[in-house]
Amino acid sequence: MVVPRRRLRKTKIIRCEEATIYRRPNSSPNRRIVRITHQPMELKMEHPKVQFYSNLIAKLVFPRNVVHFSALRVPKKWKPKKKGAITEYPKGVETYSREVSTTEFHKKYMKAVEKKWQKRSDQEQKIIDEYIGNKIDSTLVKRTLKEMRKAGLFVNEDPNNIDIINGNPLFFELSVINPKKLEEYIKAKKYSRSFRKTDQARALRLVKRLKTIWDSIE
Repeated sequence: MVVPRRRLRKTKIIRCEEATIYRRPNSSPNRRIVRITHQPMELKMEHPKVQFYSNLIAKLVFPRNVVHFSALRVPKKWKPKKKGAITEYPKGVETYSREVSTTEFHKKYMKAVEKKWQKRSDQEQKIIDEYIGNKIDSTLVKRTLKEMRKAGLFVNEDPNNIDIINGNPLFFELSVINPKKLEEYIKAKKYSRSFRKTDQARALRLVKRLKTIWDSIE
């Protein structure tokens, strides 16, 4: 889905190496967070449509474990460039998602980890060690990661990109996807209250669209 560009007030949340994430308080709940890439991307998985459809499918299959993407905006003159064996995907892609209220523990961890290690207090280092030890290295997170890998979904496992909300691990970013493996997993997955027959049908339609996009990328 493409959204119209609007001049909405936005506040920077964090700037990463490849993108900056903003909060838009006056926008609709499903489009309150926007991620804008500011450097060219090179991997097939980084193609914006691959990222977008991968997330839509993952949200259907693992509804409590991934962030909800609602819309995508690609610059008007956006066109991949071939540089030798590498295809470069231009910057400026905007991905819109629902705002997530992270836990206080995650917020304290993020505040502590943003400081250079030489300038951290003992208490801040303790928060970092406890967050990684009690949350990221927990059996719950490892079990969820294992199940997602079975489905061909590999997430960014940096502690910054993981939180546990209401007892469910939440991963903020997908890193790698195997469309064929994902399709097989969806077909074999048993129905439940969180995964109905209609969810399976929609997921398979989206996988078909994803595979077409995937195969069209050089």
